Amino acid sequence: MKDQIIIRTIHKNQLIIKLLNLFTLSYFIMPILVLWGFMDIVMEEGLKGLLKFALVAVCVVCLLITSKILKKVEKNLKCFIGENVIKEIISEKIEVQAYEATNMISQKSIKAAGITPSYDRITGSDYIKGCYHGQIIEYCDIKMEQEHESTDDDGHTSTTWVTVFQGPFMRIPLSKELNGYIKILERKSKRRKASFIADLINSAFNKKETSIELENEAFNNKFQVKTSNEELTFYILTPQFMENIMKADEYADGYTNISFINGAANIAIHNGKDAFEIKKTMYGKKRLEESRANMRRDLDIILAIVDEILQKDRLFHE
Repeated sequence: MKDQIIIRTIHKNQLIIKLLNLFTLSYFIMPILVLWGFMDIVMEEGLKGLLKFALVAVCVVCLLITSKILKKVEKNLKCFIGENVIKEIISEKIEVQAYEATNMISQKSIKAAGITPSYDRITGSDYIKGCYHGQIIEYCDIKMEQEHESTDDDGHTSTTWVTVFQGPFMRIPLSKELNGYIKILERKSKRRKASFIADLINSAFNKKETSIELENEAFNNKFQVKTSNEELTFYILTPQFMENIMKADEYADGYTNISFINGAANIAIHNGKDAFEIKKTMYGKKRLEESRANMRRDLDIILAIVDEILQKDRLFHE
């Protein structure tokens, strides 16, 4: 598809989305109308009150219709960008076998990886399955949220959704099952003696899983390693591999978790953003090329980690 058509289509849909978002702001007027109508009824101006309630009902119906249209336009725009921009960028490095703009890796596979937090709801996009350097990989962006309830001094309970993970998730099938598993979890702060002792206590209660220290002190400060097989851990986490993972993690600009478990190598990068997104209003060729450059950078960050994982050739080929 020609760039001018892509630019025009994206720009048009972005404007529609902005207008629909502005219309939904009418939601904040409804409580005022309800209160105003109730006061009119109390003051024996029933007709005025009923008219205001009727206006609220109309606004509610309009809001529901607008919200439905908004979701449809956003989904259509996401699919259009995916098929006409994102897929083209991905195909420069990956032999794409499947791409679905609004789909994700199965929740079963994500949970089986053991490197993401618990969640109450999850959304995902940009599902990719393809061949990279002769190896099948799966990719998607995911956002995980937990539901939190809080009660104020007056006893009123409110619910909020807190994001506990947002970023890319990748799955690379292994050629064989491992005799155990390894989880490499990036620390949010440097290792301290107290946390190290806590790890030993936790390991004592969980006989199948052990937190271990490696010879690379910088790696130990940056990552926690949990395993069910220490021999397997030292086989995979060679000095060179640890150095390469630390370098790739710096490039990723987020918290990197990796696991070798359940027949796959898994990578989760909590960087607080979705890759392959066009957030700025599309005005012309220059803006489209900027967006493509950003997407190429996102892809390079993702593949930098994959490149290091794939160095363990014997895990992926018989």
